[in-house]
Amino acid sequence: MRFLEKLVLIFNLRLKNVRRYLLLTALFLFSPLCVAAAPPAPLWGPPGFHATPGEACEQSIIDANAWRPGWYESYELLPGSFSYQKVCIFYGPGHLYASEQEIAASCPYGWYPNGPFAHLMPSEDNASCVCPPGSPVYSPEYQVCISSFSISIDGPAATKVLPAGPSLSMAATVKANGEPGKNWLVTVSVPGSLSISGKTDINGRFKFTYIPPRRPMVARLTAICRDCNNVSTEMDINVTDVPICRADPGMLLGNPVAPVSGAKIQVETDWQDQSAHTLSLVRTYRSSGSQVPVGWGGYWSHNYSAQLVGGDFQRNAQFGNGTLALFTRNTKTDPWVNDSGEYRLEQNTDGWRITRLEDDAYWQFDGNNVLVKIGQRNGWVMTLSYAGGALTQVTNAFGRKLQFFYDAQGHLASVTAPNGQTIAYTLHGTGRPLGVLYPDNRSKSYLYENAQYPDLLTGINDESGRRYATFSYDADGRATSTSHAGGVLSYSVTYPEGNSADKGSLTTGSVDGALYQSSVQTTDPRGNVQTWNYQGGDGTVRTLGASGPFEGATVASRSFADGLNLPILETDFLGNKTTFEWDVSRRLLLKTTRAASTPLAQTTQTQWHPALHLPVMITEAGRTTAYTYDPLGNKLSETITDAVSNESRTVRWTYNDQGLVASMTDTRGKVWTYGYDIAGNTTKVTNPLGHVTLYSYSGAGQITQITDPNGVVTANIYDARQRLLSTSVAGQTTTYAYDAVGQLTRATRPDANWIGFEYDAAHRLTAVTDNLGNRIDYTLDNAGNRVAQQTKDPAGVLSRQITRMYDAVGRLQKTTGLE
Repeated sequence: MRFLEKLVLIFNLRLKNVRRYLLLTALFLFSPLCVAAAPPAPLWGPPGFHATPGEACEQSIIDANAWRPGWYESYELLPGSFSYQKVCIFYGPGHLYASEQEIAASCPYGWYPNGPFAHLMPSEDNASCVCPPGSPVYSPEYQVCISSFSISIDGPAATKVLPAGPSLSMAATVKANGEPGKNWLVTVSVPGSLSISGKTDINGRFKFTYIPPRRPMVARLTAICRDCNNVSTEMDINVTDVPICRADPGMLLGNPVAPVSGAKIQVETDWQDQSAHTLSLVRTYRSSGSQVPVGWGGYWSHNYSAQLVGGDFQRNAQFGNGTLALFTRNTKTDPWVNDSGEYRLEQNTDGWRITRLEDDAYWQFDGNNVLVKIGQRNGWVMTLSYAGGALTQVTNAFGRKLQFFYDAQGHLASVTAPNGQTIAYTLHGTGRPLGVLYPDNRSKSYLYENAQYPDLLTGINDESGRRYATFSYDADGRATSTSHAGGVLSYSVTYPEGNSADKGSLTTGSVDGALYQSSVQTTDPRGNVQTWNYQGGDGTVRTLGASGPFEGATVASRSFADGLNLPILETDFLGNKTTFEWDVSRRLLLKTTRAASTPLAQTTQTQWHPALHLPVMITEAGRTTAYTYDPLGNKLSETITDAVSNESRTVRWTYNDQGLVASMTDTRGKVWTYGYDIAGNTTKVTNPLGHVTLYSYSGAGQITQITDPNGVVTANIYDARQRLLSTSVAGQTTTYAYDAVGQLTRATRPDANWIGFEYDAAHRLTAVTDNLGNRIDYTLDNAGNRVAQQTKDPAGVLSRQITRMYDAVGRLQKTTGLE
């Protein structure tokens, strides 16, 4: 039987299997090499490869156009490889093979290319299969050899949105049994961006850079290797919000929104503690990115939450106020590096410890990455307790406690303060806070009226039930305006056109530095339009400059140290320059020179403690100030020396075992001593003459009674929201009254004379009255400036009138009438 006839017969017998093979083409690298139970001796090729010559070069093959004419010479294999010197067809028991180069694109016999071979199908039921060298794996299900090479994506799994960044150095890696796959073609893509392709290097790596988008999200990278056994792999990158440097102008506007990121931020203090090592309860809402889960939905978290996630080479920490710290290292023995240089991560015997460098505060996580302690430099530690994974109690250094309670769905429903008061929350089915009930039975409610983004906070109703604040957003969920009742104190933000909601982009080249800069346009309550420019790139964002003065901010432009968002030059709108010098490794300011390069230049220099972020010497015009500390950072002495007379004055302190001041020696060498209760409240002060003043406190740390050295008693009474209701001194009492919101409405003196206060719905003082009938009315502009003031006597007759004019940045320019 001629060879072509044999081929047609095999094809007809095994057509069903052929169809299955055709569907699985993309999965396979090599076709199997099947041999009979008693294979013939190898005629050529590397060990394990068996074949017998056949009618490979018959003219009938050429006639059938199975491959191009002229490719019918005999073939040879290079010893130990599968490279062809000459190309033709061969077959072995059970299978028929041909070089991929020989197969026509539309082969009529069901051939399909599979790596360097073409494979038809088994022709003998008793054939057994072995794979050629190179570590492929035989698949009995599909009766083919598939590659043992697999593809993975390596690199950091988190960053921050632009302009903060940074961009991430990544690699798609191809390996088999630990061995790199060199020169393999891979393709990497991210939704909404062009894909990139290239070949792996000698280490099996195709290197690329991921550039984050300008909106928080989880971006999914996909890497494809058509000839790998897993074909494709995916990796999620958590892109979080821009960190806010609150000290910079233009970072927060109004009630506040962050123009640099489009986030609406709302901070609510539900319980204010006034004792030592305060246990205040603070909630934070941040509309972009994600928040640390605490049992609430809708972007809310609180100040006793933090999470740490990651592996051997990257770890990400997020805190309850929305701040994110990213850490990376190259090997398991390298120290961890924080992207912004503001935090330090260390592994210890208890788990993991993150230290904030600016004040040496720290967060301790256990071996399961659960936050268990929050510590201060002076040794005070808050201990966190859990049940079923939920925070149940926070205990401070003096044994006082906050307790947390949850509903049946696991949502945080209430918190009990150290004085026994309860703050309760009304929750949506998703756990999103809809309202808060305070200990005085007054409540505040939160509005979510955006149908596209139902978790966006759009308004707040205050304790009087009136709408106090309104917030709006664009189609991408970015905050575009904030205002208070009546449209006052209104700020709006206009963002540049561009990819605000994409998933980021990929490149194999360098990253354009302009990507780390951003500009937005804002409008203030006076209608002034301003452009703010920002600089990022190192995980932080700083204000680069502005188009004009804004709310007293005078910085026109800034320049920064290379690769760091540490300003080295600021220029105001009058051309005055201020220069800065830094300890870059510790991000500590060493020198500030105002009116630089002029005869009026003044310089302040700071020397720092070698281990703690505390100054040991500050040198400025006319004087120096020196400090000493104990190992915990408690200040032991402060010495001020006059630069002209060289005279010095020193104050010294000592501390007790609790880290509280035990004594203070003043500049005259006189000693004051202090005593405390078990909660750390100051209960006794003894002056250098031995005179004693005694203090008593409420459960919230408020002074309820003072007894001076002469025995005179001052008694204070507070309401359930810790507002002062009355003060009695030697039996003479002054009382205070408040509205539902907590604004002072009347103060009554011991002689029964009183002063009253009135407010508008935006919580602004609009009038002052007294018990005699006198009245002062204030007219306010949208920014809250008093542009007119009228004083009337008890008969309602106008006795004085004042008008005021302000410039674009709120500075008083002109007054008409007597102040």
